[in-house]
Amino acid sequence: MKSGQGRLILRDGTDLPIAYRLVHNEYGSWCSGTLIGDIRSVDPGSFSLGMRAQLGNGHEIVLLVTAYSDRHLSFVAKFDGSAAHGPSVFAPG
Repeated sequence: MKSGQGRLILRDGTDLPIAYRLVHNEYGSWCSGTLIGDIRSVDPGSFSLGMRAQLGNGHEIVLLVTAYSDRHLSFVAKFDGSAAHGPSVFAPG
């Protein structure tokens, strides 16, 4: 499991600070996890529209929200093809 700080980026470009916890799926570039932060200002309808998270290391993931509250959201995600290239965000170390 990886954790860190990042930004939740809404479709309209608004971004919010978040903490994250991610678990990598062995079957490709998928992961799942939780974003933690004050997301009370986000319209719940936005959770079904192209949300992204920018991780502290510069990688970006495209989110599919599976559950949410005013303080967290659970998701599955696939890495964005336009994200920074380099070693896996999930590599040990």
